[in-house]
Amino acid sequence: MFEEHEERTLMKGRWIILVAVAALTASGCGEEPAKRASPSPTPAAAERKTVIRDAKLTVIQPVRRPRSTPVPTPSPATPEDYRKALDEATRAIKLDRKNTEALQMRGEAKRELGDGSGSIRDYGRAIALSPQDPLLYLERARSSFRSGDNRMALKDSSRAIELDPNLVAAYKLRGKVRRDLADHQGSLEDWTKVIEWEPGNAEAYRFRGIARFGLNDTEGACQDWRQAREMGDAEARELIKLNCW
Repeated sequence: MFEEHEERTLMKGRWIILVAVAALTASGCGEEPAKRASPSPTPAAAERKTVIRDAKLTVIQPVRRPRSTPVPTPSPATPEDYRKALDEATRAIKLDRKNTEALQMRGEAKRELGDGSGSIRDYGRAIALSPQDPLLYLERARSSFRSGDNRMALKDSSRAIELDPNLVAAYKLRGKVRRDLADHQGSLEDWTKVIEWEPGNAEAYRFRGIARFGLNDTEGACQDWRQAREMGDAEARELIKLNCW
């Protein structure tokens, strides 16, 4: 499926998020709220916050790699991993209802476990706490897209781009959303931006070819699909068989 590649790029990040959550728990997240209340954070609390913050900054945020840097093969995550992340994030939220990182983790876990509406609610709560964070809008857009709400996905992915015009993952998602909404010109523009940043991205050429085909530019579409085929894209090969000569 077209969406499989985009989802696989996040899997490695999920594993490191789980490590961060485990570190949070091991360092005392489960203690009673009364014991944690103090005018200033304890060293342990500060360390927990740093662990989660670093995980967010270095893993959750889509990486903008140099063009010559190969993309590493992601590690798979299992439903059990997500259930564990869900439980740990819920515990953290009970201790601090304004824990944006925990809300974001739980939102992702719920999404991967099939609870789309719950995921959207958690991301909504996180956005209310951090309304200028483009990654939160991007992640809620992912959940909306997975749930079939293309209008919300379009709104949130566009907002993410407004906040961070260099957020490549947001252009990728919006390009897919616009494709599903038959906004072929918009999809073409988004995938062209992706290709500017990632000229070796076969999927981007395939999707741009689909947009061009929707605009009745068969020659341009076949050109993009041939480029994707040369990069090893099997789906582009099938599109060429069906539509090109």
